[in-house]
Amino acid sequence: MISVIVTYQIKKEFVEQNKANIQKFVQDFKKLDATQFEYKIFTKQDGLTFVHHSLYKNETIQNSC
Repeated sequence: MISVIVTYQIKKEFVEQNKANIQKFVQDFKKLDATQFEYKIFTKQDGLTFVHHSLYKNETIQNSC
């Protein structure tokens, strides 16, 4: 398995747009074969820091997502 964690912080005025972008991204991911990868998104307590954690079966799957 390949594990990737991406953490980033945004400005308060972009929170709603970022959430909308994430929602669109998640909808696109739902079209893929979810047996080959796992993708989770978290928001930290400050409401400005987002964490994306993905697990991929192998590098080929990671590159195709």
